[in-house]
Amino acid sequence: EKILYSQLSLAKAGFSTGGRAPYGFRRWLVNVDGQMLRELTEGERVRMAGHHVVWMPVADDHPDMRTIRRILESLETTPASRVAALLTTEGVPTPDAGRSRKDSGIRHETSGVWHATTIVNIARNPLLRAIVAYGRRSMGDQQRFEANGPRGLSVDDFRADGRPKVIRNDPIAMVTADAKFTSLVDSTRHENLLHTLDQRG
Repeated sequence: EKILYSQLSLAKAGFSTGGRAPYGFRRWLVNVDGQMLRELTEGERVRMAGHHVVWMPVADDHPDMRTIRRILESLETTPASRVAALLTTEGVPTPDAGRSRKDSGIRHETSGVWHATTIVNIARNPLLRAIVAYGRRSMGDQQRFEANGPRGLSVDDFRADGRPKVIRNDPIAMVTADAKFTSLVDSTRHENLLHTLDQRG
């Protein structure tokens, strides 16, 4: 409960609640006045009173940001599966490039293949509109996220075998706040793209 209240407080102030930054963004350390101090390295954790972490976009000429803008433009006329296939064919590094994962207990490098879901998730990221969103999913076996505070688990939070499952929350139930940077996209054009993605299903 204490952890969830802490995460809610951070989210409402536009700060990171933990985890990796999304594709095209990096973790930055800021002080109580909101001054950007430095970019944090991968996996780095800093515990300093009055300091927090924010997600900031990479420079506009960074390869990741160029890929994001290419994805957004391509999706206006092209299905995500075709965009993914094209990026894979061209050898464009995926968001997990250089990382490893475990399958059946065996660790191996990621495939380097782009998937349609990855493409769509990048395009739907509210950070592109300078909006920090928290509470997309609820998980855990003790308390779970709700916009007004932690809640106990209900029957719907368990699978048939009795184990807790991850719940995807309704977007209107999420906590949102302004990011620490200006929008990276034209709001009208991006809304039109989101509508197009919804129509494609």
